[in-house]
Amino acid sequence: MSRAIVVSRAVTGLLFLSQLVLGIAFWTGHAQSLVQLHMTLGGLFVLSLWALAALCARAGAPRAAALLTTFMGAIVTWFGLVQMQIVPGANHWMIRLVHLLLGLVAMASGGSLASQVPRSSRTSGRTVAEGPARA
Repeated sequence: MSRAIVVSRAVTGLLFLSQLVLGIAFWTGHAQSLVQLHMTLGGLFVLSLWALAALCARAGAPRAAALLTTFMGAIVTWFGLVQMQIVPGANHWMIRLVHLLLGLVAMASGGSLASQVPRSSRTSGRTVAEGPARA
């Protein structure tokens, strides 16, 4: 797998983890002053997810999987921006749960996409039979 894909996948995962930690803090009634940070990191998460989708598509992953990952990023962004206007009040926890599930699906779709990069691309353009590249 190309180094760019590995780095993009790692960045996406770290951003997702930070989002998860902040989201749990919000759910437990803490860190409300960090909502803007959560939104900014969410935007970076989606951008890194889109970069991962583009890199994987370029490396030969199925276009449908790359498009699904891109679409999931757009849905997470849209839902995150409008969630405060959907079902306000005591039942808003359901909307938060949907937002969390969408984020999980987006992250899983990125991970699945990276695993679908053809084997020849995973070894920096060399086939497995040729072995590792020599410096």
